[in-house]
Amino acid sequence: GPAAMPAAGTPEAPPAPPSRLRRLAAAARSRVTLAEASGAAGDLGTFLPLTLGLVAGVGLDLGTTLLFTGGYNIALGLAFDLPLPVQPMKTIAALGAAGGVTLAQTLAAGLFVGFVTLALGLTRAVDVLNAAIPPCVVRGLQLGVGLKLAALGVSKALLVKGGGGKMKFRPPGGVDGSALGATCLLLLVAASASRAGDDPADAGGASSATAPLLPRRALAALRRRRRGESAVDALPVVVAVEVADKRAGDGSLRGGEEGAGSAGPPTDADPPPPPAPRRLPAALVAVALGLILAIVRTPASARAAMRLGPSRVTVGVPSPADWAAGVTTAGGAAQLPLTTLNSVVAVSALADSLYGAGAGGAARAPALRSRWRPSRVALAVGAMNAVGCWFGAMPSCSGSGGLAAQHRFGARTGGAPVMLGAVKILVGLLFGSSLASILAHFPDVLLGGLLACSGAELAAAARREAGPRGFAFAALTAASILAADDAGIGFGIGYACWLSTVAWEVGGRGVAWVVGAWRGRRRRRLGDDEAATA
Repeated sequence: GPAAMPAAGTPEAPPAPPSRLRRLAAAARSRVTLAEASGAAGDLGTFLPLTLGLVAGVGLDLGTTLLFTGGYNIALGLAFDLPLPVQPMKTIAALGAAGGVTLAQTLAAGLFVGFVTLALGLTRAVDVLNAAIPPCVVRGLQLGVGLKLAALGVSKALLVKGGGGKMKFRPPGGVDGSALGATCLLLLVAASASRAGDDPADAGGASSATAPLLPRRALAALRRRRRGESAVDALPVVVAVEVADKRAGDGSLRGGEEGAGSAGPPTDADPPPPPAPRRLPAALVAVALGLILAIVRTPASARAAMRLGPSRVTVGVPSPADWAAGVTTAGGAAQLPLTTLNSVVAVSALADSLYGAGAGGAARAPALRSRWRPSRVALAVGAMNAVGCWFGAMPSCSGSGGLAAQHRFGARTGGAPVMLGAVKILVGLLFGSSLASILAHFPDVLLGGLLACSGAELAAAARREAGPRGFAFAALTAASILAADDAGIGFGIGYACWLSTVAWEVGGRGVAWVVGAWRGRRRRRLGDDEAATA
């Protein structure tokens, strides 16, 4: 018979919640987007040159490195749901590319840094270190490292070393010419520059860092004047009322309908942050163009020598002599402070700035920040090297510059590193180490443009330092990094200056308290003597 109709006035049953499989599918679709793919390619300006330098300098197996770093990317993306990068350890990579060390010593250096970082994460000593470092010095570290990366990127894109070691502009023509480098740099900056609403930390338009540029504001003001509108008419409703109240002499919003549009305190029900804005996937286009040019530039004999199939993974155990040289000559001891500061502390601070308070409201910010607290990042970085370096994989870390680069080019979730990791594993399984002959011809000018944009994004994180006094310490730390050409030394100088200022102020307050107490006791004693005399 016909289905029974619900009685009049009976409320319908609420729809069944989606199954776990459907929720996972929806989450996957929101993370596999063109913007995430472009962001995943944004950090290749750092990854490719250093990796290929190790391949040429110490004989690192590219296929093994692609397999393991691809696995690292997928693990970080799933564990943190952030566009955390996988980068070569820069000090170890630079020493290995320069020659004079062996592959076993390079891998021993990575194992040393990995074991120490893993211990710092397990004991949560790195959380104590993070609590002892003021935000202004961390911002200075980001500013200094970002400026170094941006300067290196501009140099690779436009300049070349001439006679006497003096830098000069590249010849304009050719694949490595300054014309292609300048075009790539300008397009990458124009297509990926931050705009109002792009940064979750600047939600609500409170920051002027992503405000429209002056020409756009001037043209908008000119159009409003032609239409007979005032500047207040172009503002949002709540802001316009606030400006009108200030003009009338009342600087606060009145209760009632003026404040009805303002947002209340955030709750757990707040929606997630908006996805990256739709724009040209600049990094993806630059990498695709570079791969095409690299294939064209590769000699036919090198292309014919390529073989399908993965590299053979072997296990190696460094000798005692390799361990000693890895800690000293190969850069293990020099890399440790850079990994601790830039790959753990600075990454946690930058993730908190980009995705903390703005991701779902301030009420959920503490829970989000606990996901990427320094001890967890240290555990991830330490585990990567404590496992992979035994099998010949490149010593790797997670740098704040890579996080800034992937965010700048559109990545907002863990989908970006997962996609990049899957591509690395696929390429490593198909071509192994034979791919190095093609990647060695990737145009430097394109890598330079990617590196310049990522460095500028990392340096721009210093804009969140509140107050001129804090920014002074950040600028001093950055200047020390640039002057010493060493992030660890520059950080030490900035931190020492901050400590001396704190000690001066605390000591001054202590001296003032002692002097005040002594004077008060003397006045009381003189009062007692006068009373006794009377």
